[in-house]
Amino acid sequence: MESNNHKCELLIIGIGLAGTAASAFAAKRGIKSIQVGWNADLIFATGFIDLLGVHPVQDGNTIENPWEGMAKLIQDIPGHPYAKLTSRS
Repeated sequence: MESNNHKCELLIIGIGLAGTAASAFAAKRGIKSIQVGWNADLIFATGFIDLLGVHPVQDGNTIENPWEGMAKLIQDIPGHPYAKLTSRS
């Protein structure tokens, strides 16, 4: 087993929104940090679900306007909780 030794002032565990923000704040303040975590969780921890940034997920289609994306999602899945929202347009 290969061993790597890295020195840092701050170890950040997690690469979701909070961990990424912690890394950005540390870098801005000149704090030498290391951020570790599983990259598979990032898409589900960055607000994409709340803002509807991808639909359909299996196709990986990104959405620029979340309201247009919600209309498509509701069309595809009429029982989705977003169907209870009212349009802001």
